[in-house]
Amino acid sequence: MNQSAKSQEAWKASQAVFKKLDDGVNSNLDAEANRLYGTTEKPVRFADVKDPQLQSRIRSNIKTSLRTNTPQLDAWLAYWGEGGANAYTLRSKAAVDELGKLIRQYGSEPPKKGYTIKVSANAR
Repeated sequence: MNQSAKSQEAWKASQAVFKKLDDGVNSNLDAEANRLYGTTEKPVRFADVKDPQLQSRIRSNIKTSLRTNTPQLDAWLAYWGEGGANAYTLRSKAAVDELGKLIRQYGSEPPKKGYTIKVSANAR
């Protein structure tokens, strides 16, 4: 991480949003496990899902939903270079606006060389 005063300020500011992401994922594990793998007759809790790939899918679905429904979270993830290889796709026009605010407030130094930020084709 760039150790400038602005990047340190940005890192501190982003931690509350990332805590909400962790809390959101953890608080929705059972509901998402049941939605994906349960039935009315036989509900499924996250603890019932033993396959690590299925657990990963559950967490990923929740994270994607939170990103889509929380523009500020989506913007912070893009700002810090989340998204694997060298790209991050914002999920909404509101996230684009939020990212613009972050860049104006904290600067626009890219997270890593060659990193690009895109906007989803169906962003609203």
